[in-house]
Amino acid sequence: MKKFFTVIWNYLKDWKNLLGHTLVGVAIILVAAFMPIPWWGRVLVLIGIILFNIFREKIFAKISKRKPENENPEPE
Repeated sequence: MKKFFTVIWNYLKDWKNLLGHTLVGVAIILVAAFMPIPWWGRVLVLIGIILFNIFREKIFAKISKRKPENENPEPE
């Protein structure tokens, strides 16, 4: 259990993740509080925000795993 909380803590300490979670949280609060839409519309927006975040993380994971073809190009 300690390892689980350590992993979560390290994940949330990263400023990029903290910024992402903050923006998503603010978006959820704004949608819930100020959008004049029915409850099912709010649920759809929430699902959309969650799916966007999942796809964003997967795309960044693929980009970070990709290695450049030629890290040190020769000058011409």
